[in-house]
Amino acid sequence: MADLGELKVLTFNLWGIFNSKMREARMKQFASKVDAYDIILLQEQFTQDDFDLIIQHIPRSVRETRYFRRFPSSFYGSGCAVISRFPIRSSFFHTYPLQGYPEMVLHGDFFANKGAALIKVDVPITGASGTMRVHEVLLYTTHLVAIYQKVSELPSWRDERYLPYRLSQAISLAEFITNTSKPSDTIIIGGDFNSSQRSLEVQMLLILLKRRGYTMRSVLPTPSTILETATSNMERAVANSTYTFSNKNAFNCCKTSYFKLLNMQSDIPSQIDHVFFNHAHLSLQPFEQCPDADPNYPFYVTVGEKRVPSGVVVFTENQVRLPPSVPLARKVALLLESCAGSRRSYLGKNVRCFTEWLAPHKSREEAEEDSDDDELALYPLSDHYGVAARFVLRAAGNDTGSPGPDHPLNGDAPTAVSLTEDEVMVVNSVVQFLESFTDKLKQQAGTSRYLALSCLATLLLHLYVLRNALDVQRERTAGALQQLYYMSESGKLLPKVDAEGQTSSLRRWVVSALRRERGESSPHPPPDFGLLAEELTLRPRWLSMSTAAVTNVVLSFTGIASFGIGMIQRMGNYNVLKEQVRQLLNT
Repeated sequence: MADLGELKVLTFNLWGIFNSKMREARMKQFASKVDAYDIILLQEQFTQDDFDLIIQHIPRSVRETRYFRRFPSSFYGSGCAVISRFPIRSSFFHTYPLQGYPEMVLHGDFFANKGAALIKVDVPITGASGTMRVHEVLLYTTHLVAIYQKVSELPSWRDERYLPYRLSQAISLAEFITNTSKPSDTIIIGGDFNSSQRSLEVQMLLILLKRRGYTMRSVLPTPSTILETATSNMERAVANSTYTFSNKNAFNCCKTSYFKLLNMQSDIPSQIDHVFFNHAHLSLQPFEQCPDADPNYPFYVTVGEKRVPSGVVVFTENQVRLPPSVPLARKVALLLESCAGSRRSYLGKNVRCFTEWLAPHKSREEAEEDSDDDELALYPLSDHYGVAARFVLRAAGNDTGSPGPDHPLNGDAPTAVSLTEDEVMVVNSVVQFLESFTDKLKQQAGTSRYLALSCLATLLLHLYVLRNALDVQRERTAGALQQLYYMSESGKLLPKVDAEGQTSSLRRWVVSALRRERGESSPHPPPDFGLLAEELTLRPRWLSMSTAAVTNVVLSFTGIASFGIGMIQRMGNYNVLKEQVRQLLNT
C-alpha cells in the first residue's frame, strides 16, 4: 500500500500497434509491473483486447485494487489509457484539431485521432491534525504526432514534415489544461511528446502554462545540458541514461525494423517521453527503490551546486523472451490433428502416426536445450523506455490542501506571469514558423481546388469522347454491313457513300419514297444494319463500353473527392493554425 500523500507515477509507450513485434508476450510481461506504481499513464494502447490481456495477467490481489480506463477514438483509437491505484473521479478525452496528413497512410497518425486525456483521481493524505482525507490530483496523458524523418539530416529544422502539427497539438494541450484546471490544482502531465525538452513544442507548452500562472517542470534532466558541460565518461553516461528512445533498445537496432524498411526513421537516441509536474504542489522524491530501474541509474542530478532527486528511466533491461518458433511441419501436423477429430477413431490414429513421422515431438532434454537457447533471445517491453517518478504532496502538511498563504499561486484566479527574453524569442519563432506554414497550406488548398476542377472537366470530356466513339463504331459497322449486303444483291457497291462510310440518309429516303409512289416493293427488304452492328460490337459486360465508362466515372469521382477532402482538410488546418497564431500574438 502506498504511503499517505505519496504518488508513484509511470508514463510508458506500450508500442501496441498491430504490426509490432512480440506484442502479446510484452503485454503479459508488463502486467507483472503494475503493482510497483500508483498511477500508470499509457500510450499506444490501441485495442481493447490488449488492454484486457494486461488486466487478466495482473495478479488478482493487485487487479482488485486498481481502476482502469482507456480512451478509444476514431478508426484505430487514441492509444491513451490509465491504470490507477486511486479511485477515478472523472475522465475526459480531448481530440486535437490537427492530426497530420490523411494521404500519409503508412504513418497512421491521422487515423489515430491524437489527443489528451484528463483523469481526476482522489489521493488519500493526512493533514497536520492527523485526520485523513482525499486530495484531488489532475492527470493529463497525451501522445503527439511522431517524427518520420531524421531532423539532423535535413537542410533545416523547418523542413521537418510534422513539426507544425506537433506545435499545434502542444498549443491545444496547453489550452486544454488551462481550460480544465487552475494553477492552484495538483497537476501531473505525462506522455510521449515525440519532442525533446529543448524542442519548440515542449518549450511552447511550458511557456503558455507559465504565462497563465502554472509552475511546471520535468522530472528528468535534459541530456544535452549535461553533455554540454560533461568532462568525464561518467557524466556522459549519466546523460545517455536519460534517453527514452535509444539505439541500445533491441527493437530499435534491429535491421528489419518497420521504420527502417519504410525509411521512416527519426533521430536516435532522444528523450521524447516526459513527466511534468506542478512543483508548487508536488515534491519530487528519490526513487531508489524503483524495481524497474537500472541499479547504476543516477537517482540524483546536480543543479547548480545542489544535488536534487531525479525521475527514473525504467524498463531498459531485456526481459521478454522471444516466443519459440513453430516449424512449418509442426504447424501442418497440428492442423491435420485438429481436422482428424478424436484420436481413438481409426482416422485419428492414422493421422496421429503420420504427424509423428512428419513432426516428431521433442524429448524433454531437447526442449530444455531449446529453452536455454531462448534465454539468449530477450527483448525489452517496448521500443520506448518508461519514465517513473515518486512524488509527495506538499498539501499533506496542512488541512486546506493548498499552498501556504505566502505562495504566489495561492488562490484560484490565474495570474499572468511575464516571460523572459529567451521565452519571447521562442514564441516569436513559433509564430513566424506557423505563419509561413499557414501560407503554404492556403497555397496547397488553392492547388487542390484547381486540380479538382481540372479533373472534373477532364471527366466530362472523357465521357463525351467515349459516347461519341461508341456511336461512330456502330455507324461504321452498319455501313460496312450495308455495303456487303448490296454487293451480294447487285454485285456492285452502293452508288453513293457519305464521308462516314454509309449511304446518304437523304438518298435512301428519296429512293424509298419513289418506290412507294410507283407501288414497287422489294421482295427482300434490307435488314436493320444498325441492330446487326450493335450485335457485332457487343462485348462481355465486364469489357463493355458501359462498364468502362462507369469505372472511369467512379475512379474519377474518387480522385475529385480526394482532392476535395484534401482541400477542405488543408483549409481547416489553415483556419485552426491562424487562430492559434492569433492567440500567441496576444500572449
